[in-house]
Amino acid sequence: MTGGTPGRAEVGAEVGVVTPFWLDRPDTEAVDIAVTADRAGFGTMWIGEMATFDAFALATAVGAATEGIRLRIGPLAAGVRGPVAVALGLSSVATLTGREVDIALGALPFEERTVARASKGKIRETSSAARRRLQLGPYYR
Repeated sequence: MTGGTPGRAEVGAEVGVVTPFWLDRPDTEAVDIAVTADRAGFGTMWIGEMATFDAFALATAVGAATEGIRLRIGPLAAGVRGPVAVALGLSSVATLTGREVDIALGALPFEERTVARASKGKIRETSSAARRRLQLGPYYR
């Protein structure tokens, strides 16, 4: 704790921008929104995926079009891509944009415990692969 009320922990907050996924809008509008968010001083751009671009491709385009906004890819369902595909995608974005890149992994929305356990294992496996791949490059912290 630094300053503040004695006995209370400080809580930080961050306000970011999320790429939109409106099917009635132009696909490239997400890049325009990222540029506007960067110019407005937002710190983070969340880049997910749906029926438009692959999240890693869109993150690379956003990184090329912006100056300093932090790129956060996800949340991505860990069961959709294998661990190596996530690690390579993350590493590619970091290398091609020259920036540190965050990733948010999630599980598919199923109720069964066996699926939940499998998703948890897949998230662990994917994050380990991404960490190993990034340790080979200059953008691992």
